Amino acid sequence: PSVVAFTAAGVLIGKVEGKNFPRSLNEARQAISAFASTCQTFIKLEAQYEKAKAVKDLGLQIEILLSIDQLSVPRPKNLVDRLKKLDPKDSLGHIARLTFPRWHDVVNKATVEAKGDKGQVARDRLNGWLARGVLTAEQQAVVHLALGNMCRYWKGHELEAAPSLERAIELSPKSTSGRAAKYLLNHVVSKSEGK
Repeated sequence: PSVVAFTAAGVLIGKVEGKNFPRSLNEARQAISAFASTCQTFIKLEAQYEKAKAVKDLGLQIEILLSIDQLSVPRPKNLVDRLKKLDPKDSLGHIARLTFPRWHDVVNKATVEAKGDKGQVARDRLNGWLARGVLTAEQQAVVHLALGNMCRYWKGHELEAAPSLERAIELSPKSTSGRAAKYLLNHVVSKSEGK
């Protein structure tokens, strides 16, 4: 069985698919109960958002939308658009953090650009993200991983790989990016020692 939750207006809150339920009946009940509790929190937050919107409390509206995003249900499709209306210039950086690409996409794009003689374009874009000062430590680690990896393929910049990879590890050692940076750093060090 699957459990699907909607708001009173018919907006999908989320679903729990039966294939993901624990096998134990008691644990399955607990999973459904936790999902129901999350859905109730979602509905309460949406009601609080409407109240904050009615009194034009922009700060509270933003805070509530960010709380909704932290719930263990899919991000509502219109959440980023609502944030854009509240902070069109993204002065607080919330939209940049929420829409930051997947780590693999960031690293892949920069690497392809470095291989295609567009390393400076990639570096400028990646440093631009860092310069805003709004990314989380884990997101910054992604950017440093991308910088380090692209330098490995950018002719004449190979020696610049290690510092960026070290920074990625320092920022978020247990994240996917931190672990990937550690692996690549070992490869870079081994390669330089082998010369």
